[in-house]
Amino acid sequence: MSKKNTLYIIYNFKSLDAKEARAAYNIILMYTEDGEVSAKNYPDIFSEGVLSFSTKEELLAVGKKALGSKNFSHVYLLSTDDFNVGIETCHDLSAFKEIFKRYGQLVAGDPEDPDSNIFSRFF
Repeated sequence: MSKKNTLYIIYNFKSLDAKEARAAYNIILMYTEDGEVSAKNYPDIFSEGVLSFSTKEELLAVGKKALGSKNFSHVYLLSTDDFNVGIETCHDLSAFKEIFKRYGQLVAGDPEDPDSNIFSRFF
């Protein structure tokens, strides 16, 4: 797999306990331009196949880890709620990818990593 692939992650947010403000962010689907991917294929990113996280920051950290693995050039996170809103307007593959750009969150790379810096994309 080359660095040029984009990883699209669809996650579900679930409130576990309102009194204690506990929640879970569960990854329900991941795919690239090549199709659906499994956490088992990326043990360096998803340690022990864990796809459930207590905070959004933990989920973002997985996205940053995916960028750092050099397997992916971009990582998008999209909640199931936003996915459902956007999917109604899809008519083709480009419109489907646009859902992630419009409603999703692009995970930013490490500013200290020269490969993630904006100038490295142009020069």
